Amino acid sequence: MQTVTVPTDVKASWAQTINGVSYAADARIEYADVEFLARTNALSAYLSNGSLYLSPTPNGQDAHKAGRTVPVGLNVKVLNALLAQEQTQDVPAAPTGLSAVAAGATTVTISFTPGAAGGAPITNYEYKVGTGAWTALDPADASSPVSVPVDGGASGNIRLRAVNLHGSGVQSDQVAYSVVLPDPPTAIAGDVTGNSLAITFTPPAAGGAVTTYAYRIGQTDLTQNPWVTVTPDDNTSPITVDVSAYGTPALAPILGENLRLKAVNLAGESAVVGPVVIT
Repeated sequence: MQTVTVPTDVKASWAQTINGVSYAADARIEYADVEFLARTNALSAYLSNGSLYLSPTPNGQDAHKAGRTVPVGLNVKVLNALLAQEQTQDVPAAPTGLSAVAAGATTVTISFTPGAAGGAPITNYEYKVGTGAWTALDPADASSPVSVPVDGGASGNIRLRAVNLHGSGVQSDQVAYSVVLPDPPTAIAGDVTGNSLAITFTPPAAGGAVTTYAYRIGQTDLTQNPWVTVTPDDNTSPITVDVSAYGTPALAPILGENLRLKAVNLAGESAVVGPVVIT
């Protein structure tokens, strides 16, 4: 007669209720242990390899003693009820298709395709920045995209993994991120003709990639007018802007005024260099 080891963390009882039906355990048969096997998706495997056998009545003296190796006989009716409840305890599969975009100086937004949930619904995600520890999102977030905090001015790689009630899932492939601010542009010049201001400059050679630029026109302290972001995004020189809003005709109020320019990306803005005079 083949045997199966009773799990040490499961205790038998005098009776078990399965699907609302109470089955007498006769103090000897380990229904609780067999239920444990059903919950861990192992019951079918034990039956198929002959480690468990069928009997019209329970069998196995003192089978409720945890940790003891005993023969197991199963009542057919109870067996069918247990098999109907057999379920997996799989953790989630890995998320795929990760894309990381800076959402500020210290935050990255990660979009992804969730992996299979496993044996229970996904309840949260954990992230790992570089070689750091796995950290759960707080508050929990079980859908794409998710926001991950990072150190300011940093770049590197991030991984994700999903969590369900059975534990942490398989980790994703890493995705690169950057929240590095751009350096400021240099060699800035402003040349106005009528209502058109051509801003020429040398793009920054270092720092984070530039998405666009913002300019400001005003007196020496530059307090009279707001910063204007170039739209649509333009990260090449020259930038030509309509300055008719600064006066009519534009030439008179713009000539001799001060111009400043800063580089912008999704992580934030560059430092601002000294103003240049519009000619």
